[in-house]
Amino acid sequence: MADQMTGRVVLVTGAGRELGRAIALELAGCGAHVVVADVDGTGAKDTAIQVEDAGGSAEGVELDASTPHQVESVFKVVFRDYAEKFDGLVDIDEQDSTYRAFIEGRLDLEDADGVADLVTVAPTGTAVEKAADAIQTEARERGWPLRVSAIDAAAATTDPASVAALVRTTLGC
Repeated sequence: MADQMTGRVVLVTGAGRELGRAIALELAGCGAHVVVADVDGTGAKDTAIQVEDAGGSAEGVELDASTPHQVESVFKVVFRDYAEKFDGLVDIDEQDSTYRAFIEGRLDLEDADGVADLVTVAPTGTAVEKAADAIQTEARERGWPLRVSAIDAAAATTDPASVAALVRTTLGC
């Protein structure tokens, strides 16, 4: 396992299955602790086990990203447990509530410094780029310390590993 992301905590939504699982494994391979989140709690836990079997660090949590109170609850726990180390979100589920919970949690931290990373991954390039642009514009207008990246997964749906490698590179590993 490499260590370019040692000390960082990244939450990956939709990580209980193919694409999200590949991203979680890739980021753990760079040394990040990965919070594996998926609506399928068993899938999330299975991914976390695969990460640990590969020598990484992870935990699996059930998260229905379309349910705002569940998003708030999960993010509250992750921020409580990891504080400023929780500085990365890879959002495959494309839910407004996930990135807002991430941003608000980061802003509430007293010791958070530097820029946090939000990577949105979606199967349609135009939609994901528009969403990322809107998030980045809002972040800039409000003074949020956030770097937003968009990855179009449409061309790589048969090869999750290539999308995972793009995410890894985007996050600096």
